[in-house]
Amino acid sequence: MGSLLSYEYKKTFSTKAIYICSLLTFAFTILNGILSCNGEIPHGNEYFIGILSGCSLELILAILIPILFCTEMDIGCIKIMIGRGYTRKNILFSKIIMSNVYMIFISLTSIIIGIAYGSVRGVSYTNITGKHILNVLLELFVYMIIVNCSIFFSVLTQSKAFAIAASILVPALIPSILLLVEKLIKFNKLHDYWYVSFMESLGNNILKNSEYTRIFIFTLIYNAIFITLSYLIIKRKDF
Repeated sequence: MGSLLSYEYKKTFSTKAIYICSLLTFAFTILNGILSCNGEIPHGNEYFIGILSGCSLELILAILIPILFCTEMDIGCIKIMIGRGYTRKNILFSKIIMSNVYMIFISLTSIIIGIAYGSVRGVSYTNITGKHILNVLLELFVYMIIVNCSIFFSVLTQSKAFAIAASILVPALIPSILLLVEKLIKFNKLHDYWYVSFMESLGNNILKNSEYTRIFIFTLIYNAIFITLSYLIIKRKDF
């Protein structure tokens, strides 16, 4: 597993797509800061929790992860690794771990850039509380879902184009489907349990303790589902 992680690290951080996507994320972070500070300077706590939700990282990840994963399948790297005796489980989990390491790295860097830009514009962060920090931590768990969802579609389709399209469109379409189901079953809270709504809530304000608990539990559930499905598929894939 250690050698696989070392390989994934070198491969991930030597890919041009990583640096292009990172620069785009940083650019969106600064653009979000410019728009947030346009006119009246925002309160530090509101600006802080909106940094991640405003940097378009979910879109970047939904594009980048399938590019990295499907490229390896296209050129036969996974088949070679299996031939060398690495288990499919270890291959998959090394990719999941390194993809999420990158996500955490780019998220924290974006936060630092966003805070620095806000400071230059005169944003004061003295009113940030533990709950605002909790918002950001849970946002990372939501981005983890996006990473694992993108890996799932990559394993399922083995096509960059289809995996990118599915990673972007499927999560975006499900809320509309849930709203339709809500009207049929007369239960208007169903869409609140889909992970796309979590980022919207966390990026806007502090929440009740019960909402933090619900979001935390469901992020764990969604991550477990996507990882399990990816594992079940890759076990049976013919590379």
